[in-house]
Amino acid sequence: MANADAVAEVLDGLVDDGHPVVVDLTELAFIDSSGIHALLRPRAPDDAIEVVCPPGNIRRVLEVTKLERVLPVHDTLDEALASRS
Repeated sequence: MANADAVAEVLDGLVDDGHPVVVDLTELAFIDSSGIHALLRPRAPDDAIEVVCPPGNIRRVLEVTKLERVLPVHDTLDEALASRS
């Protein structure tokens, strides 16, 4: 929650500059609704953000919230990068 606004601003800046964005949540220990909102913040359809999140507690939160219906979620960074090429 404390970093959600800063994360959303950084993601917006990267997307606005036309950079492909892959967010790696592998080391994340906790996510709440503000963190999910930072990932889902409205952006243009062409500005897709992809997420890396291995199986575990954070992945279960993403599954329960159906985030994978809106953003691609990959088990590994290699998978996410391969999907971009």
